[in-house]
Amino acid sequence: MGRVKWDLKGKDKRVHITKETLECLSGDYEVEPGNGSDRDSYLRDHNVQTFLIVAGDRYGQVSASLPRTIA
Repeated sequence: MGRVKWDLKGKDKRVHITKETLECLSGDYEVEPGNGSDRDSYLRDHNVQTFLIVAGDRYGQVSASLPRTIA
């Protein structure tokens, strides 16, 4: 997309990423829906799906197919 923007509307202890970035992480992190399009018109206008990486010591423990989300 060529645009980088800091997400100042995210949640504590979460890293906001796009679906494309999530796919590059090979399932190494547990994520939850990011709902970025609810807060950002660019993401909404371009139909960009986002996720939030869940904080904690979960690196390398998630092996299910992408995206692995939690409730």
